[in-house]
Amino acid sequence: MIALPQRPVVFAEDGREVPFGTILGIFPEQEVALIKFDYSPKVWLPIAPKEPEMGETIAFIALKAFDFLETDIPPVVGPVIAKRTSITANLSKYHFTRVLSLGSGLMFKQQPCIGPGSFAINNQGELVAIKQGIEMNGRQALILLSPITALGDEIGRLARGGKNIPHPLPAASNPIDVALLDEDYSRYENAHTMGDEVAARVHLEDLAKRYPNSARIQSMAHEQLKRPPASEAVAKTADAARPASPISAVEKVVHSVARARDLVDSNKDYTGAVSVLKQALDVCPKDYPVPLLNLAEFEQKLGHTAEYGRCLREVLAVAPEIISVVEQLQKWEFEQKHYDEAQKLTDRIYELERLYRRR
Repeated sequence: MIALPQRPVVFAEDGREVPFGTILGIFPEQEVALIKFDYSPKVWLPIAPKEPEMGETIAFIALKAFDFLETDIPPVVGPVIAKRTSITANLSKYHFTRVLSLGSGLMFKQQPCIGPGSFAINNQGELVAIKQGIEMNGRQALILLSPITALGDEIGRLARGGKNIPHPLPAASNPIDVALLDEDYSRYENAHTMGDEVAARVHLEDLAKRYPNSARIQSMAHEQLKRPPASEAVAKTADAARPASPISAVEKVVHSVARARDLVDSNKDYTGAVSVLKQALDVCPKDYPVPLLNLAEFEQKLGHTAEYGRCLREVLAVAPEIISVVEQLQKWEFEQKHYDEAQKLTDRIYELERLYRRR
C-alpha cells in the first residue's frame, strides 16, 4: 500500500484511525513494509521461531475491510502440502522467492476477502506466513503463502535502529511495479478471468501506453497483443531474447519460458521450445516447477513418451498438490501398463479432490 504516491489511511483493531508512522524497512520478496506507529495494540502476533513443517495445520486469516475481528468469515484451515520456489508477482524486477502451499478449498465468501495483508498462524497463535497469491490451476485454487519466520531477527534490528524511509517512497526504495496496482490492471485481470478478451485487450493496451517502462506490462502486451515490446527487457523472438546487459538467473528463466511459448504459439516449433527450456533448467532452482510443466507439455506434443513421464514425475516431486498433473501422470502410468502406480495416483486424485473441494 505504501508503494503508491498517496499515503494510506491506517486503522487500529477497534476501528480508530492511527496517525501514519515511520517506515523503517521494506522486505521486497514478501511485499511487506515495517512501520513504527505511536500506538500500543491490544492484540498482536508474535513471529514463529521456525517455519511450519510439511503436513502441519495452519490457519490462513481472510481480512475483510475494517471489521475483520468481528466478521463471520472463517479462517482457511489446512495442512502445509508443499514447499517450493516461486517468482514474485508485483515487483518491478523478478525475484525467486520461497512459498508454502496450503492444502484447502475455499468458501465462496472467503475468496473476495483474501487480499494483501492476509496472514497465517500456527496452533500456538504465532505468525508463520502472509499471502503470496492465489494461483488458479484449472478448477483448483492453489493458496500460496510467503513464510515470514526468517525475518524475525531483521525486524528486531530495524526496530532498534532502522533508517527512516520517507513517503512517497524514493524510486530506489520502491520495489513494486506500480502499473500492477493500477485500477485498469484489476479490470484487465477481471475481464481476462471472465473470458471477456475484448475488454481485457482494451485495458492492456491502455496500460501499455501509460506504463512504457513496466517490463511486466510490456511483456504481457507483446505476448497477448502480438506487438513489439517497448524495451529490450522483453523478448520477442529467439534472437531478441538477449538484452544487451547481463541478466539474472530469474530473468533468464522468465524470458526463456516466454520465449519457448512464443516459439510454439508462433511457429509450432516444439523442438526449439524444448531446447530453450532445457537451457533455462540449468540456472533454475530445482524446486521451481513452471519450466518443467511447459517442458512436459512440449515433450508430449513431440511424442517423447519417456521424457513426458519423467517431467511429470519431476513436477510432482516439488508440486505434489497440483491435481491436473497427478491426473496426467496417472493416465501415463496406465498407458505404460504400470497398474500399481496408476492406482496409487488414482487414490491421490481422490485425496486431493476431497482436500480442495469448495467448503
